[in-house]
Amino acid sequence: MRTRPVNYTRTSCFRAVPILSLFFLASMTGCATTSFPVIGIRPDYPNLSPSPEVVEWCKSLADGAKPSCLMYRNYHEYANTLSASYRSRATLNEWALYFAGLVGLSGLTATAGLAAANAGIQALRIVPLITGFVSGTTAIAENKDKALNYTNAANSIDEAIDAAERMVASRQDYTAAFEQLSQTVTKAKNELESSRVELAARDKQLEKLVDEKIKAKLPNQLRLADEDIDIPIGTTYALKVEDGGSVDPARTTISKPAIVDVSYSSNNQIISITGRAQGSTSIKFRDKTGISASVFVEVLGVAPLTSAQAAPGGVVTLTLAEGRKMAYSLPDGVTGDGVTSSVPNVAVGRLSDDRKWIIIEAVKKQPTASASDITIGLKDKNGVMKFVVTVN
Repeated sequence: MRTRPVNYTRTSCFRAVPILSLFFLASMTGCATTSFPVIGIRPDYPNLSPSPEVVEWCKSLADGAKPSCLMYRNYHEYANTLSASYRSRATLNEWALYFAGLVGLSGLTATAGLAAANAGIQALRIVPLITGFVSGTTAIAENKDKALNYTNAANSIDEAIDAAERMVASRQDYTAAFEQLSQTVTKAKNELESSRVELAARDKQLEKLVDEKIKAKLPNQLRLADEDIDIPIGTTYALKVEDGGSVDPARTTISKPAIVDVSYSSNNQIISITGRAQGSTSIKFRDKTGISASVFVEVLGVAPLTSAQAAPGGVVTLTLAEGRKMAYSLPDGVTGDGVTSSVPNVAVGRLSDDRKWIIIEAVKKQPTASASDITIGLKDKNGVMKFVVTVN
């Protein structure tokens, strides 16, 4: 029975990210019930028809002054809404800065801890580390400048509103106030859009630069093509070191050396594992820098199939203990071609890479006596044979 340590740290990290994300979204929308500008939604254009508030504002004026008053007050209302949305966006970008830092640092800390505890965990890839770091870096740089640019645009609009209001108060010139206000607001909008384009281009360059520098400094991960291997006794499995890596044979450790023999290719990139005794063992490989990767090997007992059993219509009946496996070798001239199981939760079968072996695994004993019919296609015989497997 295989036992593996439960990795609570990685699970907790994965659970924390959506929780923090929900908290962040709730923070953004928690005070968004009063008006759209609070959550940073910009009004695209001034209203085509003045709002009731604008009409009420200008109704006491003479008929000749009403059109210019309505035009000014309508644009004044738009400018106020735009300023409020810019300030909200500035605030949201500041929050995003802290949020990105919190999630990024938490994820990197957890991943780094996992890597330090067991460098052989195949699920740990170097790319997520780099991506997390780059994303955090660009998010902090980008959001800081975005917050400043939105604040500057909002300040410019507020100053223009104040100047227009003073012009109206002193001269009652709604037309001039509208022209001055609209020109300043348009300028602030255009400058903000230009800064956003510049930030996007800069962030792409920053991401590329940081990505290259981090990749150059981080060590290569030692990765193996497989983590778990089943080997029929007396057979050899070729395990490849991925990404062009190689191992240092002198640093290999085997928990139960009597179960397997290990040899290496001339460049130490192909590892040959031969099953010598029935049982299971773990093998830890290391490269010359000490980075390690592990593989779990189970050497299976073997039963040869006779030509009669491996003929079309042949049947093998067997009983296996729960969790146990058994390997059967197909005779010369017979090649397996696909395996199916009638009750997969009782027992399953699979072919070896060379299709000359079939491995039967007892999955779980059922409350009521039931057998799983495992059918294997016979490529060279144009037929099928069957294993009737009972689990006890």
